[in-house]
Amino acid sequence: MQGNSNNNTNSARVRKSPSPGGSRRTSPGSNRRTSAGRRSPNSYIERTTTVRFVQASTRRILCTKLNRVQRTKCKIEDNVILCENFLKGHCESGSSCMLAHVPNHYLWEFLTPRVDPITYLYHPGFNIRCYTPNMDAYYDIPSECVLQTHGSDRYIMQFNDNGDNFREKYRLCDTLLSTGHCSNGLKCEYVHCCVADMSSFPCIRTHIADSEAVKNYERLPNNIMVRVFQPNSGDEGQEFPGNDVLRTAGATQYEEAYNREGNVPSVKMQHCAHFQNKKLCRLGDGCRFLHVVSMALSTPMEEESGDTSPYQTPVDKDNMKQQFAAQANKNNAAYLAATVMIDGMMENPVNNSLTPYYLAANPIGYDCGGSKTSSTMTSPSILPSASANAEMMQMGGVLNNAATAVLPKDVQIGDRRSPVRRHNPYLSSSIEMDNKTD
Repeated sequence: MQGNSNNNTNSARVRKSPSPGGSRRTSPGSNRRTSAGRRSPNSYIERTTTVRFVQASTRRILCTKLNRVQRTKCKIEDNVILCENFLKGHCESGSSCMLAHVPNHYLWEFLTPRVDPITYLYHPGFNIRCYTPNMDAYYDIPSECVLQTHGSDRYIMQFNDNGDNFREKYRLCDTLLSTGHCSNGLKCEYVHCCVADMSSFPCIRTHIADSEAVKNYERLPNNIMVRVFQPNSGDEGQEFPGNDVLRTAGATQYEEAYNREGNVPSVKMQHCAHFQNKKLCRLGDGCRFLHVVSMALSTPMEEESGDTSPYQTPVDKDNMKQQFAAQANKNNAAYLAATVMIDGMMENPVNNSLTPYYLAANPIGYDCGGSKTSSTMTSPSILPSASANAEMMQMGGVLNNAATAVLPKDVQIGDRRSPVRRHNPYLSSSIEMDNKTD
């Protein structure tokens, strides 16, 4: 048996591992525990192992973490079929179903991007979400407006392994934005958007817990008292004047409840852990929690554990070559199955490592000979001219100042909430929140 610390493709081995509480395992028929997960849903392996499923009706590859899979008679491993009835809301077979059960809001689509070998632009089909260089805005950029770089490749691999819930904060290249070109080219660790005017892209203005930045954000009226509780705690809460609380979706809901009841409402509202501890909330005024300025400015910044920045990760190419070779061999069957099911798309065999190997492994759109594996990209008005192609090949991207980007009509902008962070203290259940439109 191969020893892999994070085996995403053979969860049968994971399922045989002993549970933290000892040998309390029972047969599937006698197991009456809830569907929160098998054994301990909070175990490290189950929280970090990513499993891929096939949605038969759409032929899409969808992913989730192992602890989000509900118990059925289906053997959980890569490329098993998702139960369509369960995805629609209810499966009559319940735990006796022979297909996989995963709540819709815990699933994300596996990205299989292709790159035009002349322009280095990704083909349409997905979005890359990233911050501005100073982190004051969070953009949702269509893939056809993004040039391939080490940074964008790494984003795709992180997304495939974690959905929209990972610590790395990807940013637009400051050099490209300020000068119109980047000499690092494909090797740049940041995201290259080929459009100078990004005003037509969906954008969220973040909230930064900085003494200067908070001066620019709207606050609640001073005449209301806001009682706030620490996340996941049983404390009695603290009260703050309204002008110490930034205007967010959660703060607005609190204000409405306060006005209805004429006093501090009974509903318990929580601090935003990201704003308070990490000094940045990417949802800004759309956050459903409370951003208390004095608390955030007085609380020490939470230290990130481990490797959390894509801009500081050392790259061991020899080690990554070995990882890629082993993973490609191990995932060969899954690779072939996914290739058959998704016409014209290339499966990326590097699915376990959070550190991509870019050139030798070549997971995104080129074969070993360097020729493209996809048809020629067509139509976007933001494509550089033919005369700029040679320069782009050398410099890795040039901003096109000719026109504002226009989003294609069929581009679907996803919900800004993370697929694995669904707690909302203002609604009766997470399912209700997921059905609610913003």
